[in-house]
Amino acid sequence: MHQFISTQGKKFLCCWSDRWPKPGVSNENQEKLLDLEDWEGEDYQKVRDFMLNGDGWLDECRYCKDQEALGNFSFRHQINSFWKESGSPSLDIRQGNVFGVPFSYDLRFNNVCNLACRMCTPESSSQLVKEAEKLPELYPHWEKYDKEFQLSLGRTKNIDPLLEEAEFIKYVRILGGEPTVQPEVKQLLRKLIEVGNTSVSIKVVTNGTNAQDEFYKLLTKFDKVLLNVSFDSHPDRLAYIRGNANGKKMWQNIQKISEMSWSGELTLELAQVIMSYNIFDFWELGQLVDETPWLSTNHTELVVEPFHHCPGYMKQEWKEKAIDIAKQNNSYDKNKHVFEDMLSKETNLEHMKKLKYLTGLQDFSRGKHLKDYHPICYDMLEDIQ
Repeated sequence: MHQFISTQGKKFLCCWSDRWPKPGVSNENQEKLLDLEDWEGEDYQKVRDFMLNGDGWLDECRYCKDQEALGNFSFRHQINSFWKESGSPSLDIRQGNVFGVPFSYDLRFNNVCNLACRMCTPESSSQLVKEAEKLPELYPHWEKYDKEFQLSLGRTKNIDPLLEEAEFIKYVRILGGEPTVQPEVKQLLRKLIEVGNTSVSIKVVTNGTNAQDEFYKLLTKFDKVLLNVSFDSHPDRLAYIRGNANGKKMWQNIQKISEMSWSGELTLELAQVIMSYNIFDFWELGQLVDETPWLSTNHTELVVEPFHHCPGYMKQEWKEKAIDIAKQNNSYDKNKHVFEDMLSKETNLEHMKKLKYLTGLQDFSRGKHLKDYHPICYDMLEDIQ
């Protein structure tokens, strides 16, 4: 029932499954990746047969496996819940479901974006493509991707096949790049309105820098919208992680969006990625959200990749310090899942040394320094020899 379409237009099982091409390996030799271009193709059918009749986990599904082992609510749980909410339609190994097409989508039409977030990659940000060309040491894998892959990211996609199935879509999750500046997203929203499918559940993941009327006027016509705003630190600190983002302006944008006239239900939440930079102070944003009546919630989640950004690889003493600080500020219980995920990983100083090196390189290039924004993280990196 579900399909993920990446920024380069490739189709995968979902956003959490193993999917990235291996650097330096030609397309014809990408042996591990499933061929999922054909919804009724052989690889899709093998996957469905295993999921319906097999035992255990697919190799591609290791992230959900790991999360469920920790007792966390996984993306697999989320999709299974949505299937039940949709009336538990019958599933089919060949066609997938009774409609014969996906009715749940995760769409990332291209990498066009106006920010250069430090934990992101050129695959998801056109601004980071520019930085990768200027400082290839920051993204060594980028040089190794073939030109076809690189060029596919910035092209406007032909989404006609998707538009033809618009009436069947029940859930769509839209990311980027930045969805509010992508013409394909507006094209899809207009088509859904045209065919009368405004009951579809829509989730938009945005960086909150753009509150333009045209995009949000389209979005206000739908019955159920979840607006997920990526906001990794307190507004006063946000410019460091999110590539010169104006945190105070973004906060004003979010309030403006909340005050628009919505036809249906709007859920407005902040999504906070927890990494080594903000592990010692991320709770500040949660406290601000608790004091803000027009925000629904603040969702926190430990960064998975790149590995060097994950605080799970810090020394144990620094992990304990992060936990102690959260407890002192009455923020531990609310974010216990973050710390349990962090503690489940073993210290890896090679990852931390890489973070220290890349942070220094990027700080010099951008003119923004870790010590001025996240001083405890700075001390943690300085502790690494």
